[in-house]
Amino acid sequence: MASREHLNILNQGVKAWNQWRDANPNIRPNLQLANLNGKNLSKINFSRADLSGADLSGTELRHAHLIGANLSRAFMRWSDLSRATLRGAYLWGADLSGTTLEQVDLSYAKLRGATMRWADLSFARLTQANLRGATLSGATLCRSILRKADCSWTELRWADMRGANLYETDLRWTDLRGADLRYSSLDYAIALSSDFTGATFTGASIENWKISNDTKFDEVDCAYIYLKSSQRDRHPLAGDFISGEFINLVQKPVGTIDLLFLHGIDWLAFVAAYQALTNEFVQCDIDIQAIEKKSGGAFTVRLEVPVDANYEAIEAQAKQHYTAQLKAIERRYKSQLNATDVELKIYRQKNADIKEITKLLAVRPLKARNKAALQHQPNLRVPS
Repeated sequence: MASREHLNILNQGVKAWNQWRDANPNIRPNLQLANLNGKNLSKINFSRADLSGADLSGTELRHAHLIGANLSRAFMRWSDLSRATLRGAYLWGADLSGTTLEQVDLSYAKLRGATMRWADLSFARLTQANLRGATLSGATLCRSILRKADCSWTELRWADMRGANLYETDLRWTDLRGADLRYSSLDYAIALSSDFTGATFTGASIENWKISNDTKFDEVDCAYIYLKSSQRDRHPLAGDFISGEFINLVQKPVGTIDLLFLHGIDWLAFVAAYQALTNEFVQCDIDIQAIEKKSGGAFTVRLEVPVDANYEAIEAQAKQHYTAQLKAIERRYKSQLNATDVELKIYRQKNADIKEITKLLAVRPLKARNKAALQHQPNLRVPS
């Protein structure tokens, strides 16, 4: 139950309450189960206050400070918390249906199991917030920031998420049926077993997102999409997708591993190492997806692997095989031709020529696959 003393101070008005808080910073207000229905409490300092189970329905809390406050199981329907600060607040099981939360700061907030149907979270900050199992059907999240938030098992059906930032957001088993994801950023998001049935994806970016075979894309509406962040690598390059193109582009989940060769690459050693790697992981379908030449003579070779592959083992063995093959080739070259250091340098330059790859990789043709399937991309620095 709420403290009678604290309620009496609150009844004196926001100004008196805030002055009392300033004078008593170590006191944690106890307002459990308090009936604050319909009150105007804008700009109030409720930071660290215990408002669990309180009735705040229809309450004005604009610009309020609720940092670290306990609002678990609070009843907050149709309240106005626009521009309020709730960083790290506890809202487990709270009911915020129809609540105005425009430009609110809910970073690191605990919203597990909260009900937020038809809430307005436009431009809200939800960085690393825990929304696991929350209900946000019909909610507005335009331009909201959900970077690294936990939205697994969350209901976002019919949610308006245009322009939302979902970078590295956990969307596993999330219900996104009918959601509007136009121009949103789903880069590096985890969407395993998510349901996007009837969702709109036009203009969204999906760089290195992770999906699974049971991620649903039935009846998706998408004119075009970006395979890289910041609206890069548009697909299709011009015009709109024809029927079935979007599904064909994204439905096959694979993982990728980037091998970074900082000082050039010996292609002969690389191909031998690649063959050894594929022989070792014969159960995996390891392919070369892309080769990119960078500034300063560096190269990136992107390997495509199954999404459930052991990435760490493949990375470690790729490095080991390349180093071993590089040493073996150089030993053999020196032994057979008694090569000087100058000759060895010329040999290395020849094998570092990108043109050589067309001949060397003929022993194992590359398989062309959709770049949209990028899922997992650790950087592995390989000595050269």
